[in-house]
Amino acid sequence: RDHEEETRAIVEALQNLSRWDRTILYGAKDVCAYMGFSEFTLRAWYKKHAFPIAKMPNGNWITSTQLIDDWIVARNLYLAQKLAK
Repeated sequence: RDHEEETRAIVEALQNLSRWDRTILYGAKDVCAYMGFSEFTLRAWYKKHAFPIAKMPNGNWITSTQLIDDWIVARNLYLAQKLAK
C-alpha cells in the first residue's frame, strides 16, 4: 500500500513537471511503443547503454520523451565522434 501511494505521488509530481518536460511514459509498454522496440531490448539498452529509465517502487518503469530524445541526440553525437577518430 505504501508503494502504491508513493508511486501515485511520484507520478503526479512528474505529470505536473511534464508541462515543461513533454510526456511522461509510465510502464514498459508505453516506453516500448514510443521507441518501437520490445521489452527485451528495453532491458538490454538500460543495462548496456544507460537508457534513461527508472524503476518505480511498484516495479513499473518510468521516463519522459524529453529524456529519451536527449539521450538519442547525445548517443548519436558520441557515436559520430567515435567514428570520426
